[in-house]
Amino acid sequence: MRIAGWVALSGAALLALVCGGATAAAQSPPAQRVALDVPFLPQTEDLCGGAATAMLFRFWGDRHASVRQFEALVDRTAGGIADSVLIDAIEQRQWSVHRLPGSVEAIRAELDAGRPPMLLIEDRPGRYHYVVAVGADAAHVFLHDPTWGPARKVPIGTLTHAWRPTNFWMIRVVPQAGTPRVQSSTAQPQAPAATAPAREASSCDQRVDRALDAIEASGLERADELLLPLTRECPDAAAPWRELAGVRFAQRRWDDASALASEALARDPHDRYAADVLGSSRFMRNDFDGALRAWNRIDKPTLDSIRITGLTRTRYALLADALGLREQQVLTAEAFRLARRRLESLPDLSSTRLSLRPDEDHFAVADIAVVERGTLPRGPIQWAATAAQAGLERSLSISVPGRTGQGETWSAGVGWWERRPRVDLTFAAPVTTGLRGVWRVGASWAAQVYGGPAVARREEQLGGSISFSTWLSPNLQADIRSGVDRWTSEGDQGRRMVHVRGLIERRFSNDRVAASASAARYIGTNSFGLFDASVLARTSREPKPLVLLVRGGVTHAGPGAPLALWSGAGEGRSRGPLLRAHRLLHDGRIDGPVFGRTLMHATLEAQHWFDRPHLVRLGAAAFADAARAGSRPDWATAPGVQVDIGLGVRVRVPGRSGAFRVDYAYGTRDGARAWFIGWQID
Repeated sequence: MRIAGWVALSGAALLALVCGGATAAAQSPPAQRVALDVPFLPQTEDLCGGAATAMLFRFWGDRHASVRQFEALVDRTAGGIADSVLIDAIEQRQWSVHRLPGSVEAIRAELDAGRPPMLLIEDRPGRYHYVVAVGADAAHVFLHDPTWGPARKVPIGTLTHAWRPTNFWMIRVVPQAGTPRVQSSTAQPQAPAATAPAREASSCDQRVDRALDAIEASGLERADELLLPLTRECPDAAAPWRELAGVRFAQRRWDDASALASEALARDPHDRYAADVLGSSRFMRNDFDGALRAWNRIDKPTLDSIRITGLTRTRYALLADALGLREQQVLTAEAFRLARRRLESLPDLSSTRLSLRPDEDHFAVADIAVVERGTLPRGPIQWAATAAQAGLERSLSISVPGRTGQGETWSAGVGWWERRPRVDLTFAAPVTTGLRGVWRVGASWAAQVYGGPAVARREEQLGGSISFSTWLSPNLQADIRSGVDRWTSEGDQGRRMVHVRGLIERRFSNDRVAASASAARYIGTNSFGLFDASVLARTSREPKPLVLLVRGGVTHAGPGAPLALWSGAGEGRSRGPLLRAHRLLHDGRIDGPVFGRTLMHATLEAQHWFDRPHLVRLGAAAFADAARAGSRPDWATAPGVQVDIGLGVRVRVPGRSGAFRVDYAYGTRDGARAWFIGWQID
């Protein structure tokens, strides 16, 4: 274990080299006359005083000071921590607190002296907020606001207006003279690590020790010569595999280190060093989930803080709360994956990344990078893609962020396809406590025409719904919805119904496989039910030289269901299932042959994506579609079972989900042929 310790130190240095230095740039204010590098911690309004204090503790050297130590001080009725209570709590932790006369000049003086002050300002009428001043220029003060974000640029006039209601409250928090600030004042007692019972060293252990002595004397170059024979001569011993894993890690051979550490753990599941090497090697391969699974075997790492970049509208504290990660607790692989799901589902974000950064003392930082959803496309490529999609699909959707900082969005869509007009409006907002997820409230109106020219029937639907979606686990998503609908057809007075719907989706194999099932009940005149089950499997979610995709499912609508809820297969516009040689739409009317209350469908597609160009990805595809409809409408005369084959081209544009596609398909049963140009959503 002597060489193991040396290798561990070299690995820690390597991790620091790769991962360090990313924080200061994300949190420091822009260049200005004076700025202090104060660590930022996001937190809710109720606990902003604790967050501001923990920031100052960390600034002065208490590297892992936690906000959680101040939770008991929150007055839920008042919605925060009283200033006198906060000051007492700081002093009880052996820190010095000085009440200062508040002014912009006093802020500048404290910053010039290298002491970031804490301020209490009015966030909105009757609601007060603790912040930390970290910088200033001629016209602004930069504030670490636990709720809104780091280094927020506040004009002096705006600050003075918000500061006046608290009588310009300001304090200085510094360590007491002579008090060391090396260990965290909030460190939680750790249970002693489980150790294997003491036993007499075996002959294999003694041989490994002698090999380590020789390696220590002559260098790592002899490690293979001395340790590899021991893996064969002592097949049940973990030590040779463990020490070889450490050597491979020091040599930056991450795959080999991971494989050897796994061999050691297979022989001794309690080998802490092997688990550490396994986690570290997986981390260096950007396998954060795998790294956490390995580190969790030895009860590490402890989540120190959450760092966020890219937010301008949404409150930092809201985003941090939405993930459900708990600071000062062991960060598990399951919690990390669940946080990633929650992050990806937030409605106001168009792009997200959750990564992990190891820190000292078995701590870790969760790094979040986001791009907020814009109201308009960015750049000529996105504008061209948006225009092409709108022209091909004859529809347009826009999403506008809210102004409250709660991550909400307003979305509106309109469709102008011939005989198929559509208008919809949706409000979405995240739920950041309890059962975390996203609420949606929507209203829509749509009209569709069914059947050929001689029997065409127009049906209109007006409805409203409220839904809630949540990730119950990293691989299990649930969605519930309830609403009211009114269907009107030519010649009738319309039907009013209430519906409830539930959906469950399970992911497998790193999202390469997804299975879902949903059921709904519509209550009213001629009540009926709906059922849908589907499976999607693909060899890769990213463009690769060869990607295989299989999709299939079955849907059923009970007797009495309006035509809008029937299923069909065609080009993929009016209904999702594909049957690309047989159009479901003709002149805006749904009258394709595979349309009915029951539908079974399957698609097999092989895609080849070219390496160039890098910005806009090009691909070729070959596919086969099959579908069968049951309980078809009276006007259907063509066979309700069809199989199509074809070839296509795919184009992926950065910043847009899905791909532009051009397909040519041939019907193997009836010789039908069709071209299709449109947008394919993943």
